Amino acid sequence: ELKGTMIVHERCACAIDAKSMLTIEGTYSTDLASSSAEQKTSSDESTDSRLRLRSLCDMEISGTVCGRNCLIVVDAKETVRFQRDAHIQASGLCIQNATNVRVDAAIITVQNLTTENIAAINCMKDSVITVDCKAEINAQKIEMIDNAKLHLHGTANSTADLSRCVLRAAENVSMSAESLIECAFDHFELTCLGEVRLHGSIRVEPRCVCIIYARKKLEIRGTC
Repeated sequence: ELKGTMIVHERCACAIDAKSMLTIEGTYSTDLASSSAEQKTSSDESTDSRLRLRSLCDMEISGTVCGRNCLIVVDAKETVRFQRDAHIQASGLCIQNATNVRVDAAIITVQNLTTENIAAINCMKDSVITVDCKAEINAQKIEMIDNAKLHLHGTANSTADLSRCVLRAAENVSMSAESLIECAFDHFELTCLGEVRLHGSIRVEPRCVCIIYARKKLEIRGTC
C-alpha cells in the first residue's frame, strides 16, 4: 500500500512488484526540477523513464501517477482498477495480462496508450481517457458505459508519423447511450470478430479515415 509520495529522477527506471495486491493512493512523480537541469547538459533528451507496476493479484490506483517523459507499464494477473479521483499523466501507458481493466471516473492523459492480453475493458461513468498520438487497444470485450469519454487529439510528433487509433475486440464492443469517442486522428479503426453495439456517439474530423468492422453484427443506434 503506497499512500505517501514517491519522487524519482526522470532517468530512473522504477519497478514496484507485489505478489498479492498493489494499492496506490498517494503520488508517484518524476523529479522535474532535477531532470530539467540535466537536460541542459545532456545530449540525449529522448530517454524516457520507466515505471513498472506489477501484481500477481489485483491492482487499485486511486492516487496520482505523473511523469512528463515516463512510460508506465501496468502488469496484473487479475483486475486493474483506476478508481474515482485517480489521475494518470504520462508519455505512455501500457496495460497487459489482466482479466479486467476497470476505469471508474478516473482521468487518464497520455501520448500513447497500449493494451495487451486483456480479457475485458470497462470504462465506467464519468471516466475520461485522452490520447495525443497513438492508441492500440486490444481485448476480448470493450465496454463504455454512461458518460465515459475517449478523446483522441491527434497531435502527432511529425507529419510523417500518422496519429492512429485501433480498437480490436475478439468478442464484442458496446457503447451506451451517453458515451462518446471524439477523434481528431488521421486514422480510426474499430474491429470486432463478434458484435458491435454503438448506442453512443463517435465523432471524427473530416481528414480522419474511419473504419468500423463487425464480423457478426453491427448495430448503430447512436450517432456516427
